[in-house]
Amino acid sequence: MEKFNLKNNIERLILFFLSLCIGVMPLLYFPYDKFSLIPYRIDVIFKPKQNFLIVVEIILLILFAIYFRMNKFNFKFKLNKISTLLISFYMILILSTLFSDYKHNAVFGRPFRLEGLIAYSTYILLFFMIYIYVDNEKKVKIMIYSLVISATIISVYGIIQFYNIDPIYKDPYLITGIYQNRAFSTLGNPVFAGSYASMLFSLVFALFFLSKDSKKYKLGALTVIFFAFLMSTSSKAAIIGVVFSLFLLLYISKDKILLYKKKLSYLLIILVLICIIMELTGKPITPLKRFSDFFVKMMKKKPNTKLIKSEISIKKFFFYKKDFPRTYIYTTGIKLLLKNPLLGSGPDTFDKVFPQQKGFRLLDKAHSEYIQIGVTTGLPSLIIYLLFIYNLLKININALKQRNLYQIATFFGIIAYLIQAIFSISVVSVAPVFWGLMGLNLAIIRNKNRLNE
Repeated sequence: MEKFNLKNNIERLILFFLSLCIGVMPLLYFPYDKFSLIPYRIDVIFKPKQNFLIVVEIILLILFAIYFRMNKFNFKFKLNKISTLLISFYMILILSTLFSDYKHNAVFGRPFRLEGLIAYSTYILLFFMIYIYVDNEKKVKIMIYSLVISATIISVYGIIQFYNIDPIYKDPYLITGIYQNRAFSTLGNPVFAGSYASMLFSLVFALFFLSKDSKKYKLGALTVIFFAFLMSTSSKAAIIGVVFSLFLLLYISKDKILLYKKKLSYLLIILVLICIIMELTGKPITPLKRFSDFFVKMMKKKPNTKLIKSEISIKKFFFYKKDFPRTYIYTTGIKLLLKNPLLGSGPDTFDKVFPQQKGFRLLDKAHSEYIQIGVTTGLPSLIIYLLFIYNLLKININALKQRNLYQIATFFGIIAYLIQAIFSISVVSVAPVFWGLMGLNLAIIRNKNRLNE
């Protein structure tokens, strides 16, 4: 009897700590010490999150060892194509790190980025832990609730940041320039916040759209809050990801549109009102102003690649960067991808191989997750990662006919992230949630298939 109780307690602890990884981890954010005598920036956002994730996953490994021992190592896990591809991806990451000329960066990552081998280890381990352990609907719901509660807190905090109300003294770097009144909440950057919001908004919108009417008010309120947060980040990549995800959802569920047209119409009116209110009340940067400025400048100007290659004034360089921050990075990144195609330069070493220019702002990320993986860990690594994503999408498309609400919701959250990742980067404040969501999504499909057998 005591053994049975111990087993139940271990199971509860495992679920509790898994929930912490995707629920509490994104919330960790410490006030910046404005009276500090240390003459350099202090990482109060990313390092605490990574340290927390490492500690919690070590505890989880111990709990899993006890759990498997109590079950006499009898657990259902098949080495399928998804698992094989992910393990292969990780093996190449290890090789890329071992052969890197920049081993410290490759292992630990750059300061304020921290996306070395250690970070990838925590992501992949979290994926497998959730995938293996979440084996019934009750556990799925607990994970979803943890994620949504956390996202609600993050979103509300981000919305008040949009109106320049912030009870936490933040890094001075995040007060000026492009960061003015753009929300980053606890995630470190408006773009990172946008990638997080794109996932959660798409997930909750799918739940709202496909759930029974008894839940429509709660889910509708969450959809509105997450949308306001998404818009307060003014992230173009995130908006693109959400638009693609929602159009795909509505297309696949077109038979439901007429059935739910009333609640969709009300939601659309509220979202438009949110946009109008934010446009009229937000200063100095509003979402519409940021998007319209971008398209106007695209029509007026073309990027001058000669500008980058010559040592001009930093003012002109920032003007170029403000207008077209990605064009030169992408073209150069593709060239770098072919320069060291086998193992790349090592995880999180983009700044070491990118041709930096004297007097120019340091570029340490490819601003495309896929180019970043290719340049830093090699072409085979990128191909295997894309095959992993392809198989995940294929499994989900085949599972859509089962009409499982949580599978559909997590799937479209993943879609939004994958699309925005074309124009954005992976970071330790958001990536664990993405990897955890992928593990949860595949666990839902596996559980459903077992029930149907």
